[in-house]
Amino acid sequence: MNTESQDGVPLLALSEVIGRSGELDGKRLRVQGRLSLDFEDMTLRPPDLPKRSRDTSRKLWVRLPTAKKGDLEQLRERYSNAVVEVLGTLDANDHGHLDMLPATIAVIDIRGV
Repeated sequence: MNTESQDGVPLLALSEVIGRSGELDGKRLRVQGRLSLDFEDMTLRPPDLPKRSRDTSRKLWVRLPTAKKGDLEQLRERYSNAVVEVLGTLDANDHGHLDMLPATIAVIDIRGV
């Protein structure tokens, strides 16, 4: 999966983003996955990976912009455990909660798929 959207930002497979995180560091991209917005589990994971899976190697940490944090309950109601497309900037140097994840995506926008 590597398609360009109308705005020229590529839609990449989650596994590709994780596998190429060093190369994609600082790049704006789109990625699809199942979203968790829980305490200590703000992650994007493959749709087939169970929510409580401890396999953090297949997840990205999700960093919400400050403005979105105030709307966290609304975001949880709308998107928690849903398959979404995230537009964001990859940060390969931020490994999320307890430095356990491959990288972080700094969210610009979230939309349902």
